[in-house]
Amino acid sequence: MKTALKYLIFLLIPFLSSCWENHYDNIPEDQKPELTNNNTLLFIDSLTNTVDTFQIRFSIYYDISDSKYFTELIDLGYNLINTIKDINSFYIRQHYKGVFVYVNSINNYDRIEFNSNQTKPAQQDLLVRGVMYPNTYVLNQYRFETDTLPKTVYYSLKHGIIRYDYADGRKYELVSE
Repeated sequence: MKTALKYLIFLLIPFLSSCWENHYDNIPEDQKPELTNNNTLLFIDSLTNTVDTFQIRFSIYYDISDSKYFTELIDLGYNLINTIKDINSFYIRQHYKGVFVYVNSINNYDRIEFNSNQTKPAQQDLLVRGVMYPNTYVLNQYRFETDTLPKTVYYSLKHGIIRYDYADGRKYELVSE
């Protein structure tokens, strides 16, 4: 009986020790944007040649939900630096479950959810100013239909925002990365 108890304890030690290990929910490397903090991105309207210039605020960190569960988060802020317009910022929050896009602090665009039964937004290969961006998500405005915010945002996990379109026909396309 003592021998059986010793074997049982020996078998339970690895199991019990795994209960105390930290659990990390990481974003897969192929889903992380290649942008860095303080990058400057230039977008140009294909109809009027009006320019929007954004400075990137980029951070990766872990959210701690309790003492042993850590969720990797990416916050990606696009802050308009050239003039005051209808929009002054895009903000993207990404974690292992999905991507959420905000314009002027309002989340009113389709979400990209990786681990759910909900259908993902449409994806397409997008040609912008001679550069092909594969698997770009098409995120449409869905809550507050307004002409002052972009109607559609085209988002690539690797390159960030590629293009944003307004209902009046303006299409701001990424010029530089």
